[in-house]
Amino acid sequence: MPWLTAMWEKFGHPRKLFFIIDRRLSGNFMKQFCWIFFIVSIVLIILGLLGWWAGADHPYKTFIHIFNPQYDFGLNPEIQNAKTIGTPSHLQRIIGFIITMIGSLLLTGLLTTTLINWVDRRKERWQSGEARYHITKNFVTIIGTHKMVSNLCNTLLSKGDIPRWIVILGSRDTDEVRKEIFESLIDKNHRKRIVVYKGDRSSKLNITSLNPEKAREIYIIGENFPEDGFDHDTVNLETYYTLSAFIAEKADNNKKRKPIKCHVMFEYQSTFTAFQYFDIDKANCHLLDFIPFNYYENWAQQVLVPDLMSQKPNIYKPLYNTPIDPKSKKRVHLIIVGMSKMGVAMAIEAAQVAHFPNFSSRGVRTLITFIDRNAAREMTFFKGRFSNLFEISRHRYVNANQLPSSGYSVEHFYDANPSSPVSKAHKWLDPMNDVDSTSRFKDENLGDNIVDIDWEFIEGDISNPNIRAYLIDAASDPDSVTNLAICLPVTPEAVSAAIYLPEKVLLDSHQILVQQSTTDALVSAIRKGSDAINGHPLMKLVPFGMIDRSNYDTERRDLLAKLINYTYGLGPDEDLSKIYSSGELRLKDVEKSWIEMKGNKGKPLMSMRWSNMYHASAIYYKIGSLGIKEGAEITTEHLAQLARMEHLRWNVEQLMMGFRPQLSSDSRFNSAEELRRNMIHYDIKDFDSLPEETRDKDNGFSRNIPMMLKALRYFDLKQYSCEKGTDSGEDDKK
Repeated sequence: MPWLTAMWEKFGHPRKLFFIIDRRLSGNFMKQFCWIFFIVSIVLIILGLLGWWAGADHPYKTFIHIFNPQYDFGLNPEIQNAKTIGTPSHLQRIIGFIITMIGSLLLTGLLTTTLINWVDRRKERWQSGEARYHITKNFVTIIGTHKMVSNLCNTLLSKGDIPRWIVILGSRDTDEVRKEIFESLIDKNHRKRIVVYKGDRSSKLNITSLNPEKAREIYIIGENFPEDGFDHDTVNLETYYTLSAFIAEKADNNKKRKPIKCHVMFEYQSTFTAFQYFDIDKANCHLLDFIPFNYYENWAQQVLVPDLMSQKPNIYKPLYNTPIDPKSKKRVHLIIVGMSKMGVAMAIEAAQVAHFPNFSSRGVRTLITFIDRNAAREMTFFKGRFSNLFEISRHRYVNANQLPSSGYSVEHFYDANPSSPVSKAHKWLDPMNDVDSTSRFKDENLGDNIVDIDWEFIEGDISNPNIRAYLIDAASDPDSVTNLAICLPVTPEAVSAAIYLPEKVLLDSHQILVQQSTTDALVSAIRKGSDAINGHPLMKLVPFGMIDRSNYDTERRDLLAKLINYTYGLGPDEDLSKIYSSGELRLKDVEKSWIEMKGNKGKPLMSMRWSNMYHASAIYYKIGSLGIKEGAEITTEHLAQLARMEHLRWNVEQLMMGFRPQLSSDSRFNSAEELRRNMIHYDIKDFDSLPEETRDKDNGFSRNIPMMLKALRYFDLKQYSCEKGTDSGEDDKK
């Protein structure tokens, strides 16, 4: 029967029906009354139908029999055999009445009490998150109730193929979590899809109750700081291993089964970076696709790559204002106030994407400046973490607290061009050219143009007069596109630092980003008030970093990364036109190439995937800086520029991953695979020093950029499937 099949598809298991009942019984009084009335009515109707079926001559008499127990004692004069039974005596009537009343009271009291207790227990179990439901089809699991859970639910429910259920397990108060999610949902009809359990995420018993082996996708986001403290990343990783072991136990040895995507959030940038570049669960990688992500890096991508990780409305700009072609003298300058977790994430993301063609032609480098009260200490950690990068990159440290700032005098130490610094006292360190440099790579003939980013660390408070003078000089530089990111985690402090910036900085900066940890109400109110005054400098303030606006929707970036990976496997005479058929986008081969990607000659699979993801983030900067319009043909000149920009980006990415250039003393390694196993890459060098074959790969990729952007236009989540296709090769360099 079709209706029965439809009901089974909807519920699938009796415990799913209890989920619907629990939701109704946990509502207001009228909902509870209506549902109890409905349940009692159904029971009475069923009893009546059974009585009619058993032989009652009229349906209404069935109900009379149910509600009038005198029939059982022959006390009703309408009984046909009353003459045979005889007329009951006065005593018999009294005894019958007493027995009837006692039975009615006992039966009614027991039923009423039992029903009320049942309702209360179900309501209490629902509200406390103790109830469990047998959900096994078309569901997404979220483990943890971190504050970003509300926005994550909205993201999942805004896609084309939305899940029937979102099952959430966490240790926070269930009613509080449910309220947060329900209030934030854009479509209130989706409330019925949210199921919240309470429990410890590291417990195997709680993990098994989620049926994770049947989930479409899994997110391990953990809890907030009050619940997790400093152990957030450790507990999340422990949860992943518990999950992986359980799914391995349940595995059915189906080699064709698609691995379940398991997104694991890491709070600390150092932990996240470590797991970006290493394969941690090779034994079960065919069951679980481990995808690490970081809340702060995710926000950095939303801000710095707005075209790929867009919000609506999109209030963020790229780091440049007009196209930066090879003839341009413009330098992109990002000043980050506060080396917090967000500040470091912004710097790392900027280093991955801010590469421009005027470096190869005019030597103009992107400048990333940190301003922090403890810059010396934070610089030591940062340089230690990316030691290979800082053995090549030009950088300097300035202690603004030790500079004279008495009376009307301040010291100007802003350098428009580090090659000819304004202040000789604040020397730039150039590891590849300084006579006294101890860099291992100085005399290895790697070329002069390996990296195109300078780094600056300034110690002091943003209120320091010398630092304020620096900011004014930077914003006033006609050849600089100056961006400020105030990354102070305390909201009032960040707002104060922004609104009390020098007026020249507010007017001349390209954009001023202000971190707001919880809500953007303060900065938005200031912007709204400033709109009334045309040209008011505070209109430049833009909020970011709000916990309820974190947009972990990486589908477009991931598709672009997969297309990049697929492109590097194409032959010299092939292009991406083969993925279009009859006006539709066919991604079978692209998806299979991604799933079947393996570590390449000693290079971990995870590092290859993240390399493609960072490459995807940089594409919009490449075409935007060159002024290439979407759909326009890429000229030979553009191809040459794009190839150089890509190699510079790749050099920085590899150095930040922990790879280093090959040294003359590395001759003891006999193969490329052995070099990579020791975190050495022979292609980290100047573009002009690369072999012809490697340069052709970058040119080949650049030719396919228009096709990739066309694929994003055609992109439809409903069509985006993971069906099997043909295989493709792997790239040696990437």
